[in-house]
Amino acid sequence: MPATSVEELRSATRIGVRTPVVVYSFDNHGSLARSRAWTDDLSTTGARITTEAPLSGMHFYVRIMLPDLKDQIVSCEVIREIESSRDSFGIQYDIRRSYYGIRFTGLVEDDLREQVEALDNAVMGR
Repeated sequence: MPATSVEELRSATRIGVRTPVVVYSFDNHGSLARSRAWTDDLSTTGARITTEAPLSGMHFYVRIMLPDLKDQIVSCEVIREIESSRDSFGIQYDIRRSYYGIRFTGLVEDDLREQVEALDNAVMGR
């Protein structure tokens, strides 16, 4: 099977955007967990996100902290995962980071949105 380039995987052009992301995923016990990440690039169909701790699983949910998107929680699937101590510009860091190419698969259902809102409220002390 021939190798597929990143450009062939993308159906929309990505632009360099660095903004915070909240990642929601279910842990091994079925509990909803929350972690932080940030985007390196973004398009209408996916993004590249960076985390300081690896994410578990190939499916999770994100809230992208941009004015028009912060109220949306998007379901995602991992297309590519890379662990490195260098960023996309080649800058060396003392800690390893995980980079994920993700594809957006849709908006979350209301029942999961309620769980996410409850988790956010608990974390924020509201």
